[in-house]
Amino acid sequence: MNHARKLIWMWVCCTSVAWAFEEITPEQTRSAERAMQWMVKAQNADGSWGMDIRTPSDIAATSMAAMALLAAGNTDRDGPDPACVKAVKKAVDYLLMRARKMRPGGDIAEGEQSEMQTYVGQRTHTFFATIFLSQIYGSRCLDLPPESYSEIKGVLIKLTDSISSSQDADGSWHKETYSSLQATAFAWMALRSAGSCGVPIKHAAVTRVIKFIKSQYNPPTHLFGRNNTNQIYATASAMRIVYGMGDWDEPQNKAAADTMLKSIADVNQGFLTNCGEDFLASTLVTHALIKQGGDRWKTWFTFVRTRLLRTQNGDGSWTATSCLRGRTFPTACALLCLHTPSRLLPIQDL
Repeated sequence: MNHARKLIWMWVCCTSVAWAFEEITPEQTRSAERAMQWMVKAQNADGSWGMDIRTPSDIAATSMAAMALLAAGNTDRDGPDPACVKAVKKAVDYLLMRARKMRPGGDIAEGEQSEMQTYVGQRTHTFFATIFLSQIYGSRCLDLPPESYSEIKGVLIKLTDSISSSQDADGSWHKETYSSLQATAFAWMALRSAGSCGVPIKHAAVTRVIKFIKSQYNPPTHLFGRNNTNQIYATASAMRIVYGMGDWDEPQNKAAADTMLKSIADVNQGFLTNCGEDFLASTLVTHALIKQGGDRWKTWFTFVRTRLLRTQNGDGSWTATSCLRGRTFPTACALLCLHTPSRLLPIQDL
C-alpha cells in the first residue's frame, strides 16, 4: 500500500470511528445469523464438528464452533435459537465422551493428527476443549442435571492438569512449533478460564507466562515474536495475554498494538482473506482490544467487521484455503469477533 493509500485508509478509519462508530449494526447482526444457521447445518450427528461439513470430527473445531454459538447467548435461560442451544448441548456431550477416553496426563486428541496440532501445537485440542467446557461449567448456562456439571468439573481438572504439566520451564507451551505464542495464549486462556470458575490449577504459574511474553518483545520491529515466528500472530497472542492482565498502558504493549494495526493495513488488505490463522489471530485481537476500548478498539473493530462482512460466503460461512483450511474454523472465529460487542461470553472478562 503506497503512502497516499495508507493516509486514506487511516483517515477513513478515524473518521468512521469519530463520527459513525457503532459496536453492533443491523448488517453485522444479519451476517451472524446467517453464519449460525450454517454452523448448525455443519454439525455432525455425534455432536462434533469437522473442519468443514461432513468431515471427520475435530475437537478444536468442535470447541470453537460451540463457543461461537454460545457467544450469541444461546443458552437454556434465554437462548434466541433452540436449534443453536441443542447444538451446544450435543457438543458438550461429544467432548465429555472424548474426555472419558483420555488417559491422565495425556491429550484429549492423542493419537490423532490435525492442522491445529501442526500449526499451533500438539496438545492444543486440550486447550480449546478446556476453554469451551469452562464457559459451560462456570456460567451454568445449560439445563443439565447436577451430575453432568459434576462430570464437567472432573473433566476440567483432568484437562487442566494435563495443560499445566506440559508447560515449559520458561512459562511457554509448544516451542517446537513456530506458533509458540499462540499455543501459550490458548493455554493461558484455558487455565485462567477454568481457574475462574473454581477448578484448582496445579503447577502452572501465571508469573512465568508473563515473563515469557515480555521476553518475546522485539524492539527493532516493535512487535512480539522471535526466531522466525510470524510476528503478527505472535503479537495478537501476546496482546490477548497482556490486555487480559490489564497491562495495555506499558510502552512496549502500546507500541506493539499500534504497529500491528498499521502492519495489517500495509499488506494491501490481504489479512483476513483466505488464511485460517488470520481468523484465529483476529479473535485474539478482538477479545483483547475491547477490554481497553477507546480508539484502538474502534479502529480495529471497524476494520475487522468490514473485512468479515465483505468476505462472507453466500451460504453464511467463511472459508480458509490455507493454514486451518475449511469453513468451520474461520466461521467460528468470525462469529466470535462479530459477537464480541454483546459481551456475553465469560472468557472475554479474562
